Amino acid sequence: MGVSGPLKPARASQARSLLDQIPHWSPSWRTSANIAVTVLSLLLCATVMPMRFPGIDLLGVGPNWVLIWVVSWSMFHGVWPSLVAGLAAGAIMDGLTAPEPTHMVPLALVAVLTAQLRRRRLIEDEFGMLMLLVFALVAIAETVFAVQFILQGQRDPADVWALHQWLTLCSAILTSLWAPVVYVPLRLWWQRIAQGERSP
Repeated sequence: MGVSGPLKPARASQARSLLDQIPHWSPSWRTSANIAVTVLSLLLCATVMPMRFPGIDLLGVGPNWVLIWVVSWSMFHGVWPSLVAGLAAGAIMDGLTAPEPTHMVPLALVAVLTAQLRRRRLIEDEFGMLMLLVFALVAIAETVFAVQFILQGQRDPADVWALHQWLTLCSAILTSLWAPVVYVPLRLWWQRIAQGERSP
């Protein structure tokens, strides 16, 4: 215990020092690193989606890590790059689960809404606003997903909406609470990348 205590601030300082060096990297290396971090972070979020960790699930429902990633990306990118990212994230989820109902439509909608709200400065880069935004976007995404189930005609609409209500509430609560876990490190990374792109 006496050894691990002082090491934590040292590790945090080393991580901060590494982030501060990003703007000084060469453009080619910075671009390659950014692509790697972006793709790997999305794949990591998609991989842990079906997993249930102790204390991070509610009635068998876990956080929507991929939606958090899409919101995080869209907070720092324009509408079209956000739309592409949402479609890509949805395609990955379709490949890992089932193509119908598709994840591409709700995640693309989440991406576009976030980018538009950010562009019009209707949302700020702060935790309280982020959690409220994620809560609302989970509700929208789950509703779009439920509508797709109903349109397929394979389930009773009443059963779909009953399941939709508690599923949406559980997912929205958990996803909004755990959003900073994904958002904060990605925000720091993309801010440093943008800083390097602005520097001569």
